[in-house]
Amino acid sequence: MQLIATVLPFLSLASTLMASPVASPSTTAATNPAPAGNFQITSFSDGGIRYSEHAVITFIVSNPATGLYANCTASNQAQPPVATTPFPTACNVTGVDFGLSTAGANFYLIISHTYGETNDLGATGLGSIINTKSLPGQQYNYLDVPSSFLVPFSRAVTVPPV
Repeated sequence: MQLIATVLPFLSLASTLMASPVASPSTTAATNPAPAGNFQITSFSDGGIRYSEHAVITFIVSNPATGLYANCTASNQAQPPVATTPFPTACNVTGVDFGLSTAGANFYLIISHTYGETNDLGATGLGSIINTKSLPGQQYNYLDVPSSFLVPFSRAVTVPPV
């Protein structure tokens, strides 16, 4: 049951990303598809904090095509063994949100950037490899993914009624 509750939002996201636009009357706003691109993720880290029961997700998301550059951070008690956060969790730039969730053993990152009438939305799987780092007198878990990677996105542009 918990797996279904976790997977359904991702299926909904996938159907949203792959949905075809439907013609709408001129009295309502229409959404027109635009070319997709990639969010660039750098300095990604998801793991424990030394001598703490908390875990932190932190990364920089950028897109040179739109001038996006935002720092995204969230922390929680390490349940599951690394930090997760619901979508939408705000980054330090207005209109930029993210979420990191689990579906079964896998972790998924969702990123949204809304600016003007445009919304870029992307999601990617991060796998399930959790490693442990040992320190003197302590150890903590971290999600083993590269610190830099790309997240492909779809773009929706809302056109105001005429």
